[in-house]
Amino acid sequence: MPDNKQLSKSQKYIKNLDMDRLVDSVQQNLDCPTKIADAIAKLISAKIYLEIVCEEEDMHDYLQDLEDELRIHHVQETLH
Repeated sequence: MPDNKQLSKSQKYIKNLDMDRLVDSVQQNLDCPTKIADAIAKLISAKIYLEIVCEEEDMHDYLQDLEDELRIHHVQETLH
């Protein structure tokens, strides 16, 4: 892996992400079971990562378009 100075912002985010700490924080703040906190933490980190990548790729509009498309109303219908 490249030197820290050569890493992109998104690469630095992934390298420095402390998922255990994020899960603990979510669990404490939302007072939820570990499995739920883990899922929420993954969702949060994925959203942050996507925002950083869209910024790097100069695709700010893509993020908003994606959010509009991801309005899932019938979860069971989307599961395979």
